[in-house]
Amino acid sequence: MIRKLLVVAAAIAIPVSTLTALGAAVGTGVAGAKSPTVVPITCTTGGSIVFATGGLSVNGVYTVNKLGTTTANITSSGTGCDSPVTAQPITSKNSKCKVPVSPTSGTIDNGLIPVTEPFATPPGCVANEVPPKNKLIGYYYGLAWNYATGGGTTIATALKHGITYNDSGTTLTLVVTPGGTTTVDPGNACGADAGFQLTGLVKKTADAYTLRVCLSTDTGTNVAGNFVADIVHMVLTPNSYLTTEVDTATVDPLTSAFSIS
Repeated sequence: MIRKLLVVAAAIAIPVSTLTALGAAVGTGVAGAKSPTVVPITCTTGGSIVFATGGLSVNGVYTVNKLGTTTANITSSGTGCDSPVTAQPITSKNSKCKVPVSPTSGTIDNGLIPVTEPFATPPGCVANEVPPKNKLIGYYYGLAWNYATGGGTTIATALKHGITYNDSGTTLTLVVTPGGTTTVDPGNACGADAGFQLTGLVKKTADAYTLRVCLSTDTGTNVAGNFVADIVHMVLTPNSYLTTEVDTATVDPLTSAFSIS
């Protein structure tokens, strides 16, 4: 569900990218190295996600840059829980201008509302056509529609090298894969919020982790102040919300969580 995070995460993604870079440097990975000692934890997670310049909007942001950056400001609290580095940038590839925008279908809101594509390609790309074949040039990011329908894939790609976390003095690498990256629609684990969840194994161990980032309130231009409401508005009735821009989203500590077991 998160377009760039993670966007996730989520939020999440998050974007978030998701989406948090929890800790210090990755281990050396030398052959024959001992498996790290893992201390089980259950943490409450909070903070915020700052989307790339221009935020999320109906028409997205046109750019000549191949890469975009979403910033995760994630905090973690609980017995044995370590707070991550703040203002951690999560870099992912921007989408190349082309017709049509991909994917061309999807669902949001717990899979109950069908999503249709509001335009063939972002307006910024169309304005940069090169004749005589009207070749589209440049890149775009920040489409609310792409965020709602394809955020999980974006998060997994942005965090393909894993997430590092300081577990009671031991640096762990949390493996992030597309199969373990899911969006969380309203009515599920995030309650009324939306976000993303990462599940997988700790590298070089048989231990598992879960990171759930739920996004509640938001800030930006002409926003309702509720992340889910603003995304739904921009996706389902885009022509009525052309000036809406979501710049930040709050990670809800009541529904977000991080655990290693």
